[in-house]
Amino acid sequence: KEQRTVLNMKADVAAKKFFVTNIPVGKPVVVITITKKANGNYFLAHETITTGSNGIAAGSQTVGLTPQASSLTDIKSYLATL
Repeated sequence: KEQRTVLNMKADVAAKKFFVTNIPVGKPVVVITITKKANGNYFLAHETITTGSNGIAAGSQTVGLTPQASSLTDIKSYLATL
């Protein structure tokens, strides 16, 4: 929330979680996932968290998100609020 940053998070599809390393600990962030399926449907999920070690390693974070079907217009509107 203090700065705009984009990170590539690794997906664990089976567990429906995303994972990232080498991040500052104790920072408020908004985690967002945007997906476009092959059929053209879009999905969006977002969650505000405070980064921290969640038992894996300091400076790493695992986040579970459940994307919901969304229109591209709704996704753009949400992103404009950040």
